[in-house]
Amino acid sequence: TLDPTAVAARCGAPWLTADAGSPAGELHVDFFGQTHVVTLPDAVVWVAGEGVPGVHPSPGTCPHCQADSAAGAPTTPRPLAALRPLAPPRPLDSSLPHGRSLPHDRSPSHRSTAPIWDAILILHYLGSEGPIPPRGEPIAFAEVADARFFDPAFQERCRVPLERRFGPAPETLLPAAARLGGRPWDRGDVSAVVPAFPRVEVHVVLYRGDDDFPPAATMLFSSDIASFQSAEDVAVLGGATVSRLARALSGP
Repeated sequence: TLDPTAVAARCGAPWLTADAGSPAGELHVDFFGQTHVVTLPDAVVWVAGEGVPGVHPSPGTCPHCQADSAAGAPTTPRPLAALRPLAPPRPLDSSLPHGRSLPHDRSPSHRSTAPIWDAILILHYLGSEGPIPPRGEPIAFAEVADARFFDPAFQERCRVPLERRFGPAPETLLPAAARLGGRPWDRGDVSAVVPAFPRVEVHVVLYRGDDDFPPAATMLFSSDIASFQSAEDVAVLGGATVSRLARALSGP
C-alpha cells in the first residue's frame, strides 16, 4: 500500500485530501508539462484540464457544469485550497483555478482518464521505491540496468523517429521542447532538456547532416532514472517524448 505523503515527497507530486488521516485523495503530478491527477485509493489517472477531479474551468464556462445545472445538479465549485495539502504544493495552471469536492468530481460527466500507457508510466513513477542516488551527468539508455533487452524497441521508438522528424530541420526541436516545458541544452548541434516528470528529465541531442553523414540523434536520461522507472518504462518514456515533441511541433 502506498503512503501518499511519502510518494508526494519522493516524486514531487503534491498530495491533496479533505482529511489528513484519510487514504482518499489526489496526487497531482506533472507529466511532460501537463498536470495529471491520480485519485486514491482507486489509482485512476486523469488528465488535468479535461474535466478531471479537483481541476477544471469555472462553472460558467465548463460544459459539464452547464449540463449539470440543466439537470438540477449542484455546480458550486470548491476551491482547491479547501483540501489540505500534505506536501508543499506547486502552482497549478492559473487557467484552471477551481476545484470540486471529491464526491461530486467522481460523477461520470467529469471523467477523462489518461491513455493507458501514460497511466502505466505515471503509476510506475509514483510507485517507485528505494534510495535515490546523487544525480550525475545524464546517461544513455544502454547504461540503464537491463536496457539490452529493450534496445531494439528503444532504437525503433526513439532514435529513428527523432532523426526522421527533426533531422531535416533540427532547430525546430527548441520551440517544440519549450511547449512541453523544456529548455535548451549545450550538447550536439541542437539539444533540449524535456521534463518528463518532476524528478525525471529527458535530454534530446541532434546533429546536423552533411555531405558525408546523415543527420543523427541521441537521447539521454537523468542519471538516477532507474530509481523511478524500469528499463522497459524508460524505452516507453523515450517513445512518448518523441511523439509529444512531434505533436508540439505540428500543433496549434
